[in-house]
Amino acid sequence: MTSDTLTGMDASDKVRENRLRRVARRQGLTLTTNGRRDKRASDYRARYSIEPGPSGITLDEAETWLDTPPADRAQGQDR
Repeated sequence: MTSDTLTGMDASDKVRENRLRRVARRQGLTLTTNGRRDKRASDYRARYSIEPGPSGITLDEAETWLDTPPADRAQGQDR
């Protein structure tokens, strides 16, 4: 797998992130990355937010939350 030297993500993670963005958009939500601006920082792009929904979550947690039926989600629960 190739790794993007600027983001530290390998190709499969980037594909997964894009897929989760589409899943969120179909549900009327927005998946965004949280704030590190220094691309050389070890935690750059490591945390995500779903609006409206949880923030400060990993890509794994975002996937689990998006795969949970809306009726079973804890609305407005932040980490």
